[in-house]
Amino acid sequence: MARALRAASGDAEPDEEAIASLPEYERSLNVLANALANAKTELERADQAAKQLRALEDAAADDCDVTDTGSLQAGLSERTTRRRELVAAIEKLRDAQRAALAAEQTASKAAGHHAEVMAWDAIAEALSPDGIPADLLREALSPINNELAALATLSEWATVTIMPDMEIVSQGRPYALLSESAQWRADAHIACAISILAGLRILVLDRADVLVGQERERLFYWLDDLAYADRIDTALVFMSLKSPPTGLPESFDTFWIERGVVRAAQLEAT
Repeated sequence: MARALRAASGDAEPDEEAIASLPEYERSLNVLANALANAKTELERADQAAKQLRALEDAAADDCDVTDTGSLQAGLSERTTRRRELVAAIEKLRDAQRAALAAEQTASKAAGHHAEVMAWDAIAEALSPDGIPADLLREALSPINNELAALATLSEWATVTIMPDMEIVSQGRPYALLSESAQWRADAHIACAISILAGLRILVLDRADVLVGQERERLFYWLDDLAYADRIDTALVFMSLKSPPTGLPESFDTFWIERGVVRAAQLEAT
């Protein structure tokens, strides 16, 4: 999904060069604005001078000699030329001002596109496996991992943990590297934790004969402690044995199953 979101925002790629040039365009715009104001002032002065010359020509037409008239005409021609130059300069300044405004708009659009890309990228990151889904999974796994830690305290077996990537580890060791007996104990812890959190209050464990010696005794006393702590009501433990087990806690009832027939272990022993 993250790739799809990035592809959706691909045609809105920011113009980094335009963004970097924006301060320079702003300074150029200020310089051009000042130059435009000065040029307008000079144009106004030229217009005033032209008006004054025309007024002088009209007022002194009768008593001016040829030399004075020529001088006035030369001054008027110079002012007119200067006026044309100023008009041309003003047009250039206006063109430059329009170009600066266009560059500013381009930079603004580029900044907007950049913000959109960043927003889409943030959404893609949030929806990635390491984002919101991982946070929700960690929230869901927290209760079961807490229950697994509590069960390990009762059983005195290794603590089982379910990682955010759903990998099962026992005391930090990956499940695949555990012995068959250690894997069975990890499975028993997980089954018990799920039963308690689901409110089932029943635990079914098969192939308990995988455990031998002290570990098998720990299983029986762990189940007895769970019942005493009112964590479960019933535990059904199945194992293949040559004879019924002895020395079990008083809370246990033993049954012998042979050829599909269930008998009380006491009767079988007789």
